[in-house]
Order: sequence, then C-alpha cells, then structure tokens
Amino acid sequence: FIKIFKKSLLNIENINFKILNVTSDKDVFLVKWEMNFFAFNKQNKIIGVSEIIINEEQKITSHIDYWDSFSSFYLKIPIIGKVMLFISKIVKSKI
Repeated sequence: FIKIFKKSLLNIENINFKILNVTSDKDVFLVKWEMNFFAFNKQNKIIGVSEIIINEEQKITSHIDYWDSFSSFYLKIPIIGKVMLFISKIVKSKI
C-alpha cells in the first residue's frame, strides 16, 4: 500500500489551487478551496476547507485541512480504489 501511495503522489501533475471563500472570527479563519490536478490519467478536483488559527503575533499556530479523501483520492487509486468501493457497497447494503 505504501509503495502505491507514494507512486500516486509522485504522478500528480499540474496542481492548481483556487480560493473560493474566506470566513473569519477573531483568530480563526476558514478557507474554502478547490484543488485541480492531473493524476490517474485524468483531470481531478478536490474541494476542501482549511481551518487556520493565528496567535497575537499573527503567526499560524494550527492548520487543519478537511476534505473527502475517500471519494476524492482513495477511490481513484488503481486496484485499492476498486477494493474500497467493493467494501463500501457491502457496508452500505448492511445499513
């Protein structure tokens, strides 16, 4: 799995970020973003939100990204994606 994951990251090309929205309250900023890139032989898009916290000196003390890694990344990895999709369908059928 680690070899496949590293290879997948090395094969990402033409990465582009677009800021969609910024919201803040005191020292907490929420940044909605879109990342476009070419990988897995096609153009891909991931939409996410970053939570950024700054201190009194205006330095970042925390940065956490939230995004749907299952649908936006793992399902697109050759072989592993098909296995994860199969498991996901089994789980959904049991709910």
